[in-house]
Amino acid sequence: MKKAACVVVLSIFFVGCTNLSQPNVIDDKTELMALPENATDNTGTHNVSDAKSSGAAQAPDMFEVIEKPRSESFNPLYKITGGQKPVNIFGRNNNVYITSHELNEINLKALKQIETDNTAGSKLLVNQDNPLPENFIPQNLVNIDSGKVKLEYPELKLLPVTLKALYSMVEAAKEAGVKGFIINSAYRSLTTQQQIFDANLSGFKKSSKTYEEAYAKTRQLVALPGNSEHHTGLAADIFSVNGRHRNDFKGTKEQVWLNTNLQKYGFIIRYPQDKTKETNAVYEPWHIRYVGIPLSIYMKEKNLCLEEFYSKIFSGEVLGDSKSAFMGIKKAQQVFTDEALMSKVSLEKINENNVLLTLQLG
Repeated sequence: MKKAACVVVLSIFFVGCTNLSQPNVIDDKTELMALPENATDNTGTHNVSDAKSSGAAQAPDMFEVIEKPRSESFNPLYKITGGQKPVNIFGRNNNVYITSHELNEINLKALKQIETDNTAGSKLLVNQDNPLPENFIPQNLVNIDSGKVKLEYPELKLLPVTLKALYSMVEAAKEAGVKGFIINSAYRSLTTQQQIFDANLSGFKKSSKTYEEAYAKTRQLVALPGNSEHHTGLAADIFSVNGRHRNDFKGTKEQVWLNTNLQKYGFIIRYPQDKTKETNAVYEPWHIRYVGIPLSIYMKEKNLCLEEFYSKIFSGEVLGDSKSAFMGIKKAQQVFTDEALMSKVSLEKINENNVLLTLQLG
């Protein structure tokens, strides 16, 4: 009963518990959420007064940074009452302030700045429209321990944060009697990705009428170098020892268990079966991507792929449920919060210009 009350209160704030598409509008002309005069509805610029889903898969700038703030005062943006204690979000001088205090209680000197976490990059958006920076190489890649999970090839690598989650997930699967997971691919260099792309293109040339047709088929199956999630150290192709290849993995007990449980460990199926239009990629039940908790759980519950989630974020929507809230800010914006909320607020890089703010409630 207590949990239900929490959800109801939160749904009042978010205007709908199951569809959080329209944030609570306090002031439609704050420094934080200004929409440039020449912007159209689908630019993705954050606009509190008219937040809409743009449907765009690429990552435009979410905010128009204002060089001259209109006011030195705080502008109330959102009030979240779903946790143990209400949390207020204010805008001031184009920055964001998250506090459990009311407006007349704010002590600027007591607020701490939140730094953007660029170490793991688990919120990165990588696809055909969002390539990684040139010469991008993830730091601190670690070899996957073949004693903890089977490897089809030696010396496969992932980032430590991905690896820790992978080990936990595979161990949980073993305890549930699912013991046949095998990793086929993990981190790939640009050179390796080019080789894989060229090999697939060569194969499609034999069955296609034109080069253009073969190229289009290849791009839907294999990302170009620089556009692949495998460059990040956050993604892996995981199969079953009884279904190691694309055609026979679906339906294995490993695939069924993975699809049901991976979100509990921070992973998502990056290219779901019903999202090929949004991802512009074929269904890959074996391709898992680490995004971290609570985002993985939220995306699973709402049946969102990463393009859909960021399309909503880029269009200015605030997303969330009774456990967490997500909003986008621009890299140039600063975020401040109470010391008591420091552990509940995180900033993680989406791309070169945009950052995802996550607020854990409760």
